[in-house]
Amino acid sequence: TFEMLFRTPNHFGFAAVGTIIDSTVVEDVMTTRYRVSDPAPNVSFNIGIFTTHRLTEKEILPKGVHFTNPRHKELLNGLTLHTVAHNRDVEKHVARDVMGSLQLFEHHFGQLPIDKLVVAEILALHSESYPGFVQMGLMTFLRSDPSGYQRMHRSHEVAHQWWGFGSGVGFKTYHDKWLSEGFAEYSGMLFQEETSGHKKFLEVLKEYREEIFGARKYLLTSGAESGPIIMGSRTASTKTKGDFDLVIYKKAALVLHMLRNLLMDLGNFSDERFYSMMKDWYLTNRGRQMTTNDFKEHCDKHFGIDMAWFFDQWVYGNDLPTYRFSYECKRDTGGVFVCPCEVKTENVGPAFQMYVPIEIEMRDKQKFYYRQLITGPTTVFDIAGLEDMPKKLRFNPFESVLADVKQ
Repeated sequence: TFEMLFRTPNHFGFAAVGTIIDSTVVEDVMTTRYRVSDPAPNVSFNIGIFTTHRLTEKEILPKGVHFTNPRHKELLNGLTLHTVAHNRDVEKHVARDVMGSLQLFEHHFGQLPIDKLVVAEILALHSESYPGFVQMGLMTFLRSDPSGYQRMHRSHEVAHQWWGFGSGVGFKTYHDKWLSEGFAEYSGMLFQEETSGHKKFLEVLKEYREEIFGARKYLLTSGAESGPIIMGSRTASTKTKGDFDLVIYKKAALVLHMLRNLLMDLGNFSDERFYSMMKDWYLTNRGRQMTTNDFKEHCDKHFGIDMAWFFDQWVYGNDLPTYRFSYECKRDTGGVFVCPCEVKTENVGPAFQMYVPIEIEMRDKQKFYYRQLITGPTTVFDIAGLEDMPKKLRFNPFESVLADVKQ
């Protein structure tokens, strides 16, 4: 916990982590006392010339959003047009993403125990989140955002109010840091899906998969192999400098995506079980420092089975499967159609297993979905009882498994 006393020029705006206990002004000096009651690893403050956007929505607590002004607009003159789009409503877009993220995450993960969230621009390239306080790096106010990555970045930082700091669910050691960064990264991706649609979401998943497999291919031929998620900050080394971001942010986010897909009802695409699991994790453990094994046991409860096999493969291990999927469809003796299928699995051990969805597209454009356990070097199975000849079968259509699919 922290108790902090600040003396600042009264003509400057000032904001800090925590609750204001008292504030007085004598001549041109403002003296303000802040208190952070919940344990937090660190705190910060911001001072400058602010404009303030205050947004209030029904069923959500009022949030104060502060931006330094007008420094970021001055910097536009020194940056190339292909990097920066001069948007006079940039503060409005950032505030929109912050508010939208808060609404989405409070709905899916649970209400935050705060009455205000301050978002302050800082003259830095990175962003950082603290309890009730988010410092957004300068570039999120400057970059053009046709792909939506700045939107995901802003949402990622907001998500840290749930995952990693203060009244959120913390992590115990560096081994468990993915419970913060991977969760926040996937939360930002969920906001991207909510605002930009499923197609854009799939594009991000595909890009992350290609980065992970691309790094693995390069490292296996000319350097050290990427480490597993459980290595935390030690995934980055002199030989694997970019792996912390790749593994602890992106691969860890895809681990959550795989858990979501395992819990998804393929009949109606309901994510109710996944969000119930995540909300339970937050509401039960906020303010505590948790371990990877704690989360594994939490998954055991919500899946109803021992999930050691999943965590051994994706968190403690670093194998990445290649699936070669083939099939043919024909009419059987009963007059209906059957599709014998074969999946050859490569680059993983013989005990590696995953449940993979298969999309069955019919000639009338109807689509049905089937989930199959894939295990061992070769898996053979039939999709039977089809009343018409399918137009096409697609293996792993939603990037449900982090795998290289050959079809």
